[in-house]
Amino acid sequence: MGRYAVEGQVYLVSFSTAGKRSLFCDYLTASTVCRCIVDPRLWYRSRLLGWMLMPTSWHGLIRVAHFDDLAILVQRIKTHTTRGLRRERPGLGRIWETGFEDRQLKTEHELLRTARSVMAQPVRAGIVAQAGDYPYWNAEWL
Repeated sequence: MGRYAVEGQVYLVSFSTAGKRSLFCDYLTASTVCRCIVDPRLWYRSRLLGWMLMPTSWHGLIRVAHFDDLAILVQRIKTHTTRGLRRERPGLGRIWETGFEDRQLKTEHELLRTARSVMAQPVRAGIVAQAGDYPYWNAEWL
C-alpha cells in the first residue's frame, strides 16, 4: 500500500544520512544543506513550518498543499540537497538513506508538542546545553 498525505495536514517527516554517517558535524556541509532546505523552489506549494538538521538526520514539519505528494516532495528535498552538497563538497558519496518516516499531526496541540520535541533534539543528544545554541534549524513560530 502506498503513502497517502491529506491536503492541509501537517506531517513530521524524518530521514537519515546513508549509513547513519555523521555528515552534518562539519559546518560547510551542514550550512550547505540548510541553505538548500529553505530554497523557495522546494516550497512553492507545501509549507515547511519547522526543521532540524542533526548530524545523521533531518526532521521537518511540513503542511502538505493541494496537488503535492509527500513522497515526491521528500524526494525533491533529498535530490536538491544532494546536488547542493556535491557542488560544494564533491566526493561525499551517497548522502541520504532510501525512504523516510512520516507521521500525521492531527491537532494544533500535537503539532506544537512535536515541534518542541524536534527543536529539543540537540539538547537530548548532548550536542548543546540549550536548544538556541544549536545553529542548524528554523521554525516559523520564532
